[in-house]
Amino acid sequence: MAKLNEEGVRTGVFKTGGGLEQTAKSVRVKLSRGEVKVIDGPFTEAKEIVGGFAILEFPSKEEAIKGAVAYM
Repeated sequence: MAKLNEEGVRTGVFKTGGGLEQTAKSVRVKLSRGEVKVIDGPFTEAKEIVGGFAILEFPSKEEAIKGAVAYM
């Protein structure tokens, strides 16, 4: 994540990012057939957990694809 953020700042595509709270302190909100359900964490069934996010902005779809491949 640090490498992604540093490169995004350097090239001017990084807009914002941050870490997320641990799952034990989290809830999941799900909308299904018009009904809202709130599910408390922790989510032990999750094989992968999102720990943070980054928002990058590219001038075109083509540049976004190139950028995604470069950061992988």
